[in-house]
Amino acid sequence: MLRGLQYLSLDMADLSDLLLTSLTEGGRAKLVSLNINIFTHEEGVRQIRDRTWNLVHQSCPDLILTLNLIKCAEAVRDMMTVVNASMPLTHLRVLFCDELYVSGLHHVARHQCSTLQSLLIVESMREGPIFYDIGVDEQDPFVMMSWRCKKLSSFSVIGVALREHDVLAVARLRGMQLTKFEVLEECITAFNNNDSEFEEDYAMSFETFCEEISTSLAREWLPLTLDDDVVDDCLVYYDSPECNAYLPILMADQLSALPLNIH
Repeated sequence: MLRGLQYLSLDMADLSDLLLTSLTEGGRAKLVSLNINIFTHEEGVRQIRDRTWNLVHQSCPDLILTLNLIKCAEAVRDMMTVVNASMPLTHLRVLFCDELYVSGLHHVARHQCSTLQSLLIVESMREGPIFYDIGVDEQDPFVMMSWRCKKLSSFSVIGVALREHDVLAVARLRGMQLTKFEVLEECITAFNNNDSEFEEDYAMSFETFCEEISTSLAREWLPLTLDDDVVDDCLVYYDSPECNAYLPILMADQLSALPLNIH
């Protein structure tokens, strides 16, 4: 094994206990960044053991571990297995998976609460936002993640229907620590007459809503809209491939690992 290796990006299928253990051996450079990509997933496949992830976390306490779930609904459905309880996950990205399971998000909020720094979910808006179900006595998973994950500083959820008061709660819980906060105006159910599956308990004006979030973040804030330049056309138009949105993200990961004089 290359003893100077510090940056590694690979598919989950290529990851093993033996590989991870070898990256923690004494006398080698500490692993700085590990990017794991999942394009396909089958339930019941071998997973990394808890003790291996614990060893990685102990040996590389500052490891930046990014998990990318890309167009893989199976991985989202099996999130509680994919994201091992001991995985020192810092960045979670769910990209065009077409599904969202509350149980998986609660699992991450519970077990990755001391390491998770950013959440990015991007789904197509071609047929409207994705809705998710929560029980009568169940808390919203994004609110719970904001409450539990004390290092969470980046929250971007695009293409998922969000209740007005849950968006407010995320901003209030994270406050000024939330350096990036991106949601789509078209996905906030209180401001869209789209026969929402969510029933709003109350509603406020759009201006008041933005003012309250701006106060929580201590900076001026507005939600994104589908007309914004930063929102890729593939979220709306069928003739624009979804890879236009996620490939730049994956490429940026690779470039960040290169020496500065190669960028």
